[in-house]
Amino acid sequence: MTILGIETSQSVCSVGILTERESRERSLFEPNVHSEQVLVLINELCSVQNLDAIAVSSGPGSFTGLRIGLSTAKGLCYSLSIPLVTVPTIHGVVWSYRERHLDSFPIGVCIDAKQGDWYVGCCTIHGDEVDEVFPVTVVSFSKVLELLRDCEIIVTDHIEKIRSAFPLQHVESIYEYLHGTAIARIGKKYLEKGRCADIAYVEPLYLKDFIVKSRTK
Repeated sequence: MTILGIETSQSVCSVGILTERESRERSLFEPNVHSEQVLVLINELCSVQNLDAIAVSSGPGSFTGLRIGLSTAKGLCYSLSIPLVTVPTIHGVVWSYRERHLDSFPIGVCIDAKQGDWYVGCCTIHGDEVDEVFPVTVVSFSKVLELLRDCEIIVTDHIEKIRSAFPLQHVESIYEYLHGTAIARIGKKYLEKGRCADIAYVEPLYLKDFIVKSRTK
């Protein structure tokens, strides 16, 4: 089986290919290039005609990034008549962390959701399963302090703010753990269990309503 993983939920644009024999990846860490570069990276990485399935990071995260990733995945799956698998972004981050460090502790993830809100979740890995200690949710920063107080490891997009709030925990940047290959690996496991998305109806896991700000005069 050959499966493509797409990660565009944050400033990292990453695509990874997983086959029975190898895994490869192309990534860019640059804001606002996803719409221009995601297909370029895919074409550099593989021939889409050889794909058996596509997995995509489903959120939460950047509204624009999530829409670009999912629309790209849906378009390719529809044209190639192959299955689509959606993978929660936080699951991909935790899987990437575990692959690098081999830790199985509960890993907390918090992402700035703007307007004073934060996306926060906590997962651990048992065998090849990502288990949620609690499901990802939107909370205020004071609630982040409560929910992640017992996590030894925290991954975030605001590393200095979180380090100052959690001086006893190990805090790392989320941008080190946004990988298309991790999305592909989890996607393969979901696919083997029949957890495919309905291409016609699947939407990103936004968790918040998109607010359009009007320009002030």
